[in-house]
Amino acid sequence: MPKVFISDRIPKAAADTLTQAGFTVDQYLGTGLISEQALAAGTHDADFLIATLSTQVTKAVIDQAQRLKLIANYGAGFNNIDVAAASARHIPRHQHPGGVDHRGRRGHAGVNAGALPPHRRRRPADARGRF
Repeated sequence: MPKVFISDRIPKAAADTLTQAGFTVDQYLGTGLISEQALAAGTHDADFLIATLSTQVTKAVIDQAQRLKLIANYGAGFNNIDVAAASARHIPRHQHPGGVDHRGRRGHAGVNAGALPPHRRRRPADARGRF
């Protein structure tokens, strides 16, 4: 099963949606912000990363996460991700403003299993190497 690492607490309904779709979900549940070392440990065998905007996804984290196929931000923007490092590894980035409320209803672009590409399919790059 493909593994999703979630770098912070998100609504249980969002994580449950991923589990029900067949993903193995590992989530950081520590206190405070996740450290770079803990993020590296969580992503070393992950296929997908869901990061909150407070999570700094550095080049060091991206470089050691050899199976990583997608970085999804649980929020808007990419200022917390080393975009150059992700692009060099051909790892696409997605953002998910909105979310899932406490009743499990999806916001306008909440985290859902459909937002993650199938783990067996690789999207072709364009002429510049972008996805």
